[in-house]
Amino acid sequence: EALAERWKLWNDSTGTAVASSVVSSTTASDEKLRALSTGFGAEQMGYRIVLGTYAGEVPAADARRMEALGNVERIASGESFVYVWGQMPDRQSAELARIELAKRGFASAAITGSKEGALVPAEEVEGVIGR
Repeated sequence: EALAERWKLWNDSTGTAVASSVVSSTTASDEKLRALSTGFGAEQMGYRIVLGTYAGEVPAADARRMEALGNVERIASGESFVYVWGQMPDRQSAELARIELAKRGFASAAITGSKEGALVPAEEVEGVIGR
């Protein structure tokens, strides 16, 4: 399900919530991020990047950045939602992705682990796959 279909963005000029689509050209940094997110290995474990956690509406600026990024997954966590990106098989790729995402405005981007589809502490994944 596309991000534009799930989120409504606030239009300041009309004062209404509107669906939004972001059209962007592919840049070298887009290609760099795609190259880092290669998926998980046979263990079905790896690393993901947490872009943010929101209990209410996602601020419009954050929603636009996530929409432009693409492939952002929304995961329920209690009464809030965690927004994550990517599937990196090793910690080094995850760290490079975190740095690139911080440059794109996700200042609090953090590395987390993923094991069989669930978010877990990165250390738990490191202890099993050793990378």
